[in-house]
Amino acid sequence: MTRRTIILPLLLAMLLGAISWASATTTAHAGGPTSVLMTNPESGRASALHVANADYMRLYAAVGQEPTGEANPPSGLRSGSEEVRLTWLIHDMQVWRIDRVHLTRHDGIWIETVTAPTGDRDVFDQPSSWHRSKNDQALTTLLADARLLGTADSAPSSPSNLDDSRGTAASSAPTQPVALIVAIAVGGLVIGAVGSLLLRRRPAVDRPRVTISG
Repeated sequence: MTRRTIILPLLLAMLLGAISWASATTTAHAGGPTSVLMTNPESGRASALHVANADYMRLYAAVGQEPTGEANPPSGLRSGSEEVRLTWLIHDMQVWRIDRVHLTRHDGIWIETVTAPTGDRDVFDQPSSWHRSKNDQALTTLLADARLLGTADSAPSSPSNLDDSRGTAASSAPTQPVALIVAIAVGGLVIGAVGSLLLRRRPAVDRPRVTISG
């Protein structure tokens, strides 16, 4: 077995592995939830996040991925709490989940959630579930960063008993551009190595010899 028959399959396997890894990273959420619309009906402010943004998963984790709770509003929910609505979409078009986030001054955060995760039912016909957020601090920080807290005439604010928790919500997941750059770089190395081997193995062409006779 020659060195060429060993190296070429190895290089090709590296290229295929890099392409597969990049594809898995960039299409992990294909065909599923892709975006969330965030609105404050009182102030008229609105914002949105796409699944490619790391804050999308931070927000999803903060409200609770599979919430359970009572169907009736809690007794601690009082008038005067600030409300932010989160509308989660499949393919950026179909509603599959709605969170009504109530930020109170004296009883933390309460969330009313309705879901139809499979997309084959009308989410508005589903029973609601009242529950606590999984991370009050992270949720408040994300909503404040999106400028959704506070009235229309005031600067965005958050409940006084909640602090910024950006550090606790940090994510180390690789982004799509990084995966593509790595795949392209590995592919370039493989192509260059293959080309070098082929050129090295190319037989020399015999040129006609010129003889000067006198």
